[in-house]
Parts: sequence; structure tokens; C-alpha cells
Amino acid sequence: MRALSALLTLLWVSAVSAEPFPAFYDVTGVAEGDVLNIRQDPSAASPVLGALAPDAAFVEVVRREPDADWGLVRQGESMGWVSLRYMARHPGQDWQAPEAFTCIGTEPFWSLQVEGNVASYSTPDAVSSSIVFDPFAVAPNNLTQFGAMGRRGPAEAPNLSLSVSRSLCSDGMSDILYGLSALLSVQDGEESSALAGCCSLR
Repeated sequence: MRALSALLTLLWVSAVSAEPFPAFYDVTGVAEGDVLNIRQDPSAASPVLGALAPDAAFVEVVRREPDADWGLVRQGESMGWVSLRYMARHPGQDWQAPEAFTCIGTEPFWSLQVEGNVASYSTPDAVSSSIVFDPFAVAPNNLTQFGAMGRRGPAEAPNLSLSVSRSLCSDGMSDILYGLSALLSVQDGEESSALAGCCSLR
């Protein structure tokens, strides 16, 4: 019986560790009037940084600890850990490509907000809205990478090519970690550039 229990535990850990991240989770199993603590480290003995309400939903979990019990989430301008025993993966996330996400980069500053296949690209100098990507293509190992080539939009809008990978990413200016890394190629008239950045689900 003990051997069977150990085998089932191993299979469960293998299954959950195969789930792609980042992903949205909902708080579950927390009593009304109670909270789910966000901790400094993945341990119940670690200092508390903040809390999630018992009905909190669409909480972005950037990654999971190898033991599968703790997930890394954003807490203000820092990161913290929550027990995944009290979190349920929000349904309908097959990671073909997120429905909506935001990418940012620094040096130079830029942002890209994507909803479906329509994007708004911004720099300190300009905003190009309603850029329509060709349908997102997913790499053969679709748990790892997706991207889009070209665009259809206003004549003055730049040509964009986007590649997004499921890997931890830092914006270089804060302690925030993101679960997606981005590489954006921009062709604006005679000028072209390759911009690196990080993305979060929304």
C-alpha cells in the first residue's frame, strides 16, 4: 500500500509539473473571512508579504516550485509564493497562445498589448493601435513558444514580428519576474530594430 501511494504521488507530481506556465489560477478551499497568504519563500514558516481573498480569481502564477506545492505570484512590486494546495488552475488554458497578454521592454522603452490578434504598440514617441497580426503560429512543442509574422493595419503602423517563449524573464529594473520572454522585430520605414522584453497574461 505504501509503495502504491508513493507511485501515485510520483505520477501526480509528474502530471502537474507538465502543466505549462505562466497560467491563471483561482483561490479555492479557503474559508470565507479567511485569506490565502503570500509568503516571501515557498514555506509555511516564511514571512507573510500579503494575501489573496478567498474568492480571488485569475491570479497569474509565473512558475511552480519543483515539489509542486508552491507557485510564484506578483505581490505589488515584488514576488511572493502561495500554496497551490489552495489554488485551482483556471479552466480553458491550453496554451496554444494566450487570448490576451502585455509585453514590455526597457532600453528603449516599449510596450505591446495584444487582444486576440489585434495589438497596440507603444513607445515614448508614438502609439500604433489596431495592428492586426496574422494568426499566431505555435511552435511544434506548443508548450514552449508561439509567434506571429507581419501585420495588417494603418499604413503608418510599423511592421511587427513577435516571438514569445515560455521562460522566466526579468525587466531589468525591478524584482518582478515574468513567465514569458519576448523578442519583437520592428520595421518602421527605413529603420529596423530587435527588441527584447517580458510578457504577462491579462
